[in-house]
Amino acid sequence: MKSRELQPTQVLAYSFFFLIILGGLLLSLPISSSSGEFTPFIDSLFTATSALCVTGLTVVETAAHWNTFGKIIILLLIQIGGLGIMTTVSIGIFAAGSKVSLHSRFIMKESFGETGISGVVRLTRAVLLFTFTTELLGAILLSIAFSKTMPWAQAISYGVFHSISSFCNAGFDIIGSNSLIDYGSNWLVILPVMFLIVVGGLGFTVLLDLWSYRSRRKLSLHSKLVLWLTLILIILGFLSFYFLEYDNPSTLAGMNFQDQVAHSLFQSVTTRTAGYATLDQAELKESSLMLTNLLMFVGGSPASTAGGVKTTTIAVVLFSVLSVIKGKRDTEVLRRSISHDTLRKTLALLMIGILLIFTTSFLLSIVEEGTPLNKIVFETVSALGTVGLSTGITGSLHAVSKLLLMVLMFFGRVGPITMMVAIGRRIQDRDLIHYPKERIHIG
Repeated sequence: MKSRELQPTQVLAYSFFFLIILGGLLLSLPISSSSGEFTPFIDSLFTATSALCVTGLTVVETAAHWNTFGKIIILLLIQIGGLGIMTTVSIGIFAAGSKVSLHSRFIMKESFGETGISGVVRLTRAVLLFTFTTELLGAILLSIAFSKTMPWAQAISYGVFHSISSFCNAGFDIIGSNSLIDYGSNWLVILPVMFLIVVGGLGFTVLLDLWSYRSRRKLSLHSKLVLWLTLILIILGFLSFYFLEYDNPSTLAGMNFQDQVAHSLFQSVTTRTAGYATLDQAELKESSLMLTNLLMFVGGSPASTAGGVKTTTIAVVLFSVLSVIKGKRDTEVLRRSISHDTLRKTLALLMIGILLIFTTSFLLSIVEEGTPLNKIVFETVSALGTVGLSTGITGSLHAVSKLLLMVLMFFGRVGPITMMVAIGRRIQDRDLIHYPKERIHIG
């Protein structure tokens, strides 16, 4: 029997899985820990999964537990996870001057969610150039900011690490157990971090569309939706967090107005899959935790370093509901109609996300009996959205719970890119039999 070549979606999934295992093995070795001792494999595997899936959930303190080698491994996993497997591999292909094979082009296409392979190599080159340029700029700005409170050598290492982690929406930090809480009022630090988070979460196709706007004077419908919804979510999140928390003595109360604005704005931005924190998430009001869950579930945009079900998914669902209310046959967005195939994939992705959160939360509530349900749900949504925010229960979770969250992080980073595309292809290629239509009453 002739062996079949792996599909691009399978290559991406298997590559992520292999790198997670490799990263977990390396991090478990004594050469990776500050103590010079072996790290329990479940903890090193969890860290590798969180890093490659650019999540940021940690079971050990990154700054204290890992030595320089361990932190470099984590940073490499973050960079690979943010760029994507094939985009990272293409660096070697370009450096060697080799020709990109047709199969590799298809894998690149899947990585960026493109519909065709035309121009995908040029897109990959542009993505690499933009990523490294942006991360370099962020590293310079953050190094200058950190140099105000520490030696230059340490400031540069902090600047590089947090620039890459911010752009890749990973949320890992090497500051300590308080994340960015001590820098919540330092605009020199939080402004570059927020800029990197937002830019990384927009999506490479949107960024390149913005770059070409100078000559074309036109943006695609996709870019318009992403930009508008990103702006709306940031503003609404900022206003909501401010008015919900301004009188909370454990968070914003007692701060001056400028600091309250800084913390509220950062909370709105970081919940969109970044995972840094300038406020103790465990001290937030229940209403703020619910809002954070919602923003984490939405996440960033397609073909970006962010997770979640994506902004365009929510936009399509909202416009579809609006079209039904108006009695229109087609879903219309800015005088354009959305295809029924896109609607099916959108609804499938939304339902899979909801079912995963419900199922995992249910299982965690059994394993972690006694842990408040709101904290369990928060941890679950954070894992699926590859956010990394936590109320502080991650490190004390049972091994079974850690495995469940690892699966969720893996799906959150790989699933929307690969599984939904694979489902869509099967529908298009094998849907050759049409049965009689029957009406079902709903609502």
